[in-house]
Amino acid sequence: SKAELENRIKYYQLEDIFKITDTYVECKKTGSVYTFMGVNNNPNNIKSRSNVSFAFLEESETIKADSLDIILPTIRREDSIFIINFNPRLATDPVYQQFAVSPPPRTRYSHTTYMDNVFCPNVLIEQAEDCKITDPTKYKWVWKGEVITSSELSIVKRMRHIYNTSEDY
Repeated sequence: SKAELENRIKYYQLEDIFKITDTYVECKKTGSVYTFMGVNNNPNNIKSRSNVSFAFLEESETIKADSLDIILPTIRREDSIFIINFNPRLATDPVYQQFAVSPPPRTRYSHTTYMDNVFCPNVLIEQAEDCKITDPTKYKWVWKGEVITSSELSIVKRMRHIYNTSEDY
């Protein structure tokens, strides 16, 4: 996100190198411009942008197929890089289908989880371990990046029952 980038620039005291505006961040040394736009609600925001060499779609599991049809042809420079970050919920999610199940040529798919993150704070590891015990289905999706199967979405699913066995019940 733009806020994340701004925070990193300030943290590393790089304000002299970057120009930060309401709509973009520009590197004064290279002229590279980082623009931030929501593409799921209005994919036409990015349509026909020229000279895009790098695109990063954050949290893109909810991007619709018709939005992908607009976004992908826009990143057309020969040396362009397109990174898509997503945690699919369903096997039918368009981004999952297009890039994990049937990736186009020149696609490198890498599945990573919190366990691969050397900077993952202990508080998140504790949350993941608790989720593994209390809601294994949710753990597999949220923390392991696995898609949820139709049987796991059923109305009747395993429930955890806690019984009070104290004398004064």
